Amino acid sequence: MNSDETNIQKIGTVGVSSINAGGNYVYYYQKNVGDGSGLGYAVQATGMYRTTKDGKDIICLKRDPVATLILIDNNVYYQHFDGSNGVTLDRISIDKSSEEVILSGQITPASGANSVLYFADPENNYYLYSYDTRSGLKSMVWQHRVYNPVYHTDGYIYFMDIDSTYELHRYQPSTGEHEVLTTDRVETYNVYDNYIYYQKFSQTQPVLMRMLTDGSNAEIVSQGYFEKINITSNYVYFNEYGSPTPIYKQSLYGPVGTGIFSP
Repeated sequence: MNSDETNIQKIGTVGVSSINAGGNYVYYYQKNVGDGSGLGYAVQATGMYRTTKDGKDIICLKRDPVATLILIDNNVYYQHFDGSNGVTLDRISIDKSSEEVILSGQITPASGANSVLYFADPENNYYLYSYDTRSGLKSMVWQHRVYNPVYHTDGYIYFMDIDSTYELHRYQPSTGEHEVLTTDRVETYNVYDNYIYYQKFSQTQPVLMRMLTDGSNAEIVSQGYFEKINITSNYVYFNEYGSPTPIYKQSLYGPVGTGIFSP
């Protein structure tokens, strides 16, 4: 659909995750929930796929169970598991012409910018690392234990601080500046432009919050436990934990007040 929710089109009939868009294509992972054979089954099997934005030209890049994937330049980076190598970070070109293991360990390729991946390295105490996809150089960015690091266009890396009960912090690699944005325990979050939306943990009063990227102007968006916070240029979409529907929405920049997304 368009960012204003017009021109909604159905392009597939199976559940998918880890959706990446680039150029004329969409890249994603799908898990088939049952066995099958015959005409049509090939495009419903578990694996990593590429399709045109209208869903009419589907190509299987990898017919294996994979985890989080990210598109950088002309390659897809993804978590992979096999009996010989265990869990690795692999790379496959978008035309399937090359494929290789990049790094070992349970590295989540969830954030990348300017051809560089940022991640918490579980084999090195969850310190913040980077991987330059062009040079192949892995480097420690910061000797600090982080979870779910996200590089933002403002030059900061946002993350949940492992040693501070998963508070949301940010770090500026160029200056070494480290800021605490909230003392709330954070379950999940997303950052876009100058806003952060995050789920605050509480056994009695969990809430979805939003604040500016410097930690100011914190306010409650909605009471309850929410997940899968996705942001477009106009809206923020999310759902209650464990309940895919309904999908709720909040104006990205407007006053708080949620509605239900009804395509």
